[in-house]
Amino acid sequence: MNYEVVWSDFATEELGNLHSYYCSIGSESIANRIVLNIVKLTILLKYSPYIGPIEPLLKRSLVEYRYLVKGKHKIIYSVDESQKQIRIADVFDTRQNPIKINRSE
Repeated sequence: MNYEVVWSDFATEELGNLHSYYCSIGSESIANRIVLNIVKLTILLKYSPYIGPIEPLLKRSLVEYRYLVKGKHKIIYSVDESQKQIRIADVFDTRQNPIKINRSE
């Protein structure tokens, strides 16, 4: 069965911030490509929700978070079996201090 991919407001905002950042230092076409590649990767989760390993920095959370990496970005997500949903919680730039990952939902 396919899962529905749902983006949190926080993750959507972070993706927008990422796009704005790459537009400011490069070009809009580069920013668009980076964002598109991240979104495409999340589509794979519809068919294989447990493909990503458990996020060790969020192990103490009540929710089990997993992650995928695309380039310099980590996509943090959880699987809701009861709703058959993949919930994208954050898009995190891996060049940041890893402790900042706890800022997500």
